[in-house]
Amino acid sequence: MNEKYLIDHTESPFSKVIANDDHIKNVLCRAIKKCNTNLHTPISKNINIELRSWKKFLSKKYIKELTYYRLSKFCDFSESQIREGISYIDDINNPIIPLNFNCPAGVRMDVAVINEGRTRKRIVEYTNKDKEILDLIRECSKRILGENFNPHERVDLRDQTVCLSFPPYFAKHFIKIEISSNKNHLQVGVPDYILKNPKYHKIWWQGNLSEEASIYAFVSSNNSFSYVVPRIQINRAKSVSLPFKFPHKETTYYHKDLSPVFLEELKANIPKLIKDEAKMLATFGINVTPYFSKLYINKRGEQTATYSLMVSNLSGIANYFQHIGFELDRHRKQCELLMSNNGPKTNDEVRDIILKFYQLVPKYLRGNKKIKNNKWLTHKDKKDLLG
Repeated sequence: MNEKYLIDHTESPFSKVIANDDHIKNVLCRAIKKCNTNLHTPISKNINIELRSWKKFLSKKYIKELTYYRLSKFCDFSESQIREGISYIDDINNPIIPLNFNCPAGVRMDVAVINEGRTRKRIVEYTNKDKEILDLIRECSKRILGENFNPHERVDLRDQTVCLSFPPYFAKHFIKIEISSNKNHLQVGVPDYILKNPKYHKIWWQGNLSEEASIYAFVSSNNSFSYVVPRIQINRAKSVSLPFKFPHKETTYYHKDLSPVFLEELKANIPKLIKDEAKMLATFGINVTPYFSKLYINKRGEQTATYSLMVSNLSGIANYFQHIGFELDRHRKQCELLMSNNGPKTNDEVRDIILKFYQLVPKYLRGNKKIKNNKWLTHKDKKDLLG
């Protein structure tokens, strides 16, 4: 097993530990013998730890993880005894030690944090408002950290987005794979233990579709008929710095708005993450090429390029449906609806398909521009969908 994806008790200097009763008694007994002292003597000096840490350890309060390790090694405990002696780590009851991300639950957590998470002040935060996905992430975290673990939760009352927080012990993994602060500025890629294991490619892309990618109904017209086909697309943002002062801020620039020199530079600057994701799709016979989509300038003049990956042809969609599949039942039903209705359609039939497509989305997730701006839906359709 790749040691890079095992997080042991010595990994994070920011984590804190509470030892169990037996471990405390054994440390006390061995420390007194080795220091040739008694219970009431401040033996912490001999062990090279602070007196207050020693007192916290004896009274079953949190101490630094490295202090716990130093105490245990001073008493000549084996690695297994050290692991078994931990009762809590950062509010995790009965933690699984070492943490192992090289498993299906670990892959799904990587997808979650790389798409919708961040490391902040030595913890991991993950945000979403989809109740199904939040339940799935809670379950995955329990498989990694232990059944008694429950992430801290807070709700943004403005839009009911839920933020789940995970402790420093957990965050160490994401620091290792360089997921921190603003991901747009980092060279983020798919972790190599996932790229090298084809079994994990399916988990990655199922999670991608739930988190950040989208399946949508694309309508093309030919003479008096229209065709409705499914598209699967993911967008990735990357901070760039072109040597040019753009005249308008908080504006999106497309291919036609950029000089050929800058356009070629942007096309050559595709993020590693989306390139890795294209490689993963190729293992399922789905060959797609990432491309530069647009350039956004914010009010401070900072430049962010958007790159896209799209599965558009029916054979690619069929391969995706057959070999990758969907994590959420509504995505499977949406894809089935579009694939079974890809023949020529009248305008009324297109409207009926689009309406059924969006009715499969829970009401609390429908408030988006794709519904508001959809030309096939009537005003009443939009009102009913948006509630």
